[in-house]
Amino acid sequence: MRNNKLLLINEIFQKKKYSSYTKILYNIYIHTNLLIKIDKFIKKNLPIELHNLYNVKNFKNYLLIIETYNASSMIRFMSEKSNILYFLKKNIIPSLRKIEIKINPLFFKKNFMSYNIHNKRIMKKNSLSKYSTKLLLNVAKKSSKTLKNKIKKFIKIK
Repeated sequence: MRNNKLLLINEIFQKKKYSSYTKILYNIYIHTNLLIKIDKFIKKNLPIELHNLYNVKNFKNYLLIIETYNASSMIRFMSEKSNILYFLKKNIIPSLRKIEIKINPLFFKKNFMSYNIHNKRIMKKNSLSKYSTKLLLNVAKKSSKTLKNKIKKFIKIK
């Protein structure tokens, strides 16, 4: 305890200076820096509309995993996938073989809800048109009590 001293975080991450535990930390440090470089590079080469629709999840076994929040943004990424793969191979990761795009609906909640809270933008609720509400009320009149109640709750929520 007496010989311990405070260290800068960069010194801990340097592979040469300390024990095998720091080798693990150093590998984590290198991996996160690589993911950050990939994210910045993709953001630079993608259209502006796609900037907030993805998250670089991981890179392992020559496979880059990117997550999006729905199928439409996944299709947009599929159209850009070959370009991203080409530029990443050329500039950052020559060993990259494939890009996998996964859908994660929780990604939307984490990113967009916090974005809206911090920027004080509130997402508009989808509202039903008058015609749609009349149709649903007509269906509710002809339905059982439980279905009628559910339809009315649905109309009130929207």
